[in-house]
Amino acid sequence: MGKKEAVTVFNFIDLFAGCGGMSAGIEAAGFRCLLAVDKSENAIESYNLNRKDKVGIVADLNVLSAEDIKKLVGNQPIPLIAAGPPCQGYSLAGERDAMDERNSMVDRFLDIVKGIQPRYFIMENVAGILSMKRPDGMKVIEWLVARSSSIGYDVVFKKLYAHWYGVGQARPRVMFLGSRFDCPVPSFPRPTHFKKGGLGMPGDKPYVTVGQVLASIPPDAPNQETVYQMKRPDYIARVEKLGPGESVYPNFKESHRRLDPAKPAFTMKWNHGAIAIHPVETRMINLREMACLQGFDPYYKFVGDTNEKIAEMIGNAVPVGLARTSALEIKKLLDEME
Repeated sequence: MGKKEAVTVFNFIDLFAGCGGMSAGIEAAGFRCLLAVDKSENAIESYNLNRKDKVGIVADLNVLSAEDIKKLVGNQPIPLIAAGPPCQGYSLAGERDAMDERNSMVDRFLDIVKGIQPRYFIMENVAGILSMKRPDGMKVIEWLVARSSSIGYDVVFKKLYAHWYGVGQARPRVMFLGSRFDCPVPSFPRPTHFKKGGLGMPGDKPYVTVGQVLASIPPDAPNQETVYQMKRPDYIARVEKLGPGESVYPNFKESHRRLDPAKPAFTMKWNHGAIAIHPVETRMINLREMACLQGFDPYYKFVGDTNEKIAEMIGNAVPVGLARTSALEIKKLLDEME
């Protein structure tokens, strides 16, 4: 037998890392995280709790510079930077305020990319970014492409759904893949999972369903607390009558809605604790069920000042499988350049 070739493990850093959904996906694609940054102490405590290398730090990226980051990683090469900048100002669920200061963090991310000059970057954001405009009237995505070009990067972007890539949740996200001008431009991965009966190619699989995800959770998995407690008899009576996909309040598309065990979940969000109603039982799903529907490993631990904050943290995370599939495309190109 021939000698097995060594597999190159490339470095990356994760900005606005949260509790680690983006990092978990990129690590699963064969990368090693040198540094993860977030301003939330709970998020970074959760991030570090799940890794041997405690590379997460609490810091404000309005203050931390590219030079600071280079020093923190000991000037090691950084071929990839990943980020999920705050996106509330772009969200279709919010007020969509063009002046929202959180929107400026996308610009701050590109400042750091300019200072470090990685070969590639991955950025994710909400679907609302595709139609959002800046205060000057320019579409955010047009500005982002132009700004990236001005610092030496091509950018491709696409709206992807997490359940296309084996996550048990039909969560839409816009993924941006940036490539330095001297590097090949990545393409977006084709879906690997399809609606039952509509498989595309040999090896393709059916969507992962809520029922499959919940059945895979071991009894001793951590974080099985339920945040929202049903107390009112009239509310409980209405929940007991709900069929799959139905809501206690018809105008609410996600919160107070029963999951369908035969389909991927709708978007997992904090929703003031009313994350989603269990597909069979008369209760809201718990923190562990929410996390697994985001693609986290059943034993991935979360800590926070309150269960409400943990739920919000999990809901803000990047679905693990979506990060992994984007990172695999970049890993393929980096391997070819070695």
